Amino acid sequence: MKLIEFKNKNWILKIDLEGGRIYELSKDEEKILGTYERIDGKMGNTHVCIPNFAREGVDSLGMVAHGPFRNQRWKLETGDKKVEKRIKAEVEGLEVEQVFSLEEGFSQKIIIKNNSSVAKRVNVAVHNYWDTPLSWHGLKLNGKDITEAVKENPEIKIKKENILEIPGKKTIKWQLLGFNFVKVWTALKEEGKIKIYDPGYVCLEPLRQKEGFVESEASLLPPEGEIVVEQRIDCV
Repeated sequence: MKLIEFKNKNWILKIDLEGGRIYELSKDEEKILGTYERIDGKMGNTHVCIPNFAREGVDSLGMVAHGPFRNQRWKLETGDKKVEKRIKAEVEGLEVEQVFSLEEGFSQKIIIKNNSSVAKRVNVAVHNYWDTPLSWHGLKLNGKDITEAVKENPEIKIKKENILEIPGKKTIKWQLLGFNFVKVWTALKEEGKIKIYDPGYVCLEPLRQKEGFVESEASLLPPEGEIVVEQRIDCV
């Protein structure tokens, strides 16, 4: 673990350069994104999924689940502003830069560049771990209760401007640029016919395109091509 921390006003962001992960994001001492020991024994926190999401391309193309960047050592770059941190990593000619800002709420911009001489298959997702200390039962996305969706793991069409209501927490304004869907999920374990779900966090993961996109020709990013996506978080 290699943590860096920066603050602005009442925001605190902790980034782990091992994996380029968000270790914790909080505002007014209230956690928004965090790190959790999951019910399946794994540790989970927010990370990018590039160039593939989940298991797309794993069996058909030999890709690594969620892509290799979540396990890379990222380099800290010089930010353009005092309230900004830039980190960068490159794998096989695919360069990914994350730009974190606390200037107007929290923002995470992700810039993917193909520095190689061949086209690369690319999908983009962010595996967010939202803090749910009172459980995710009653969780609402844009006014709709999505409690059952957490158990069913759907890919939901998402808007550019979204409202997230987590029980016992401040309402969150969640803006997504370049993302079209969100995957809803939490870890579980099965004891016989009974499914036991993790209660302390929920994963709402913005996706550029649905799982499986990377297996299509439409995912090809040409040499010198670039993709930019962004998520912004603030409390209402």
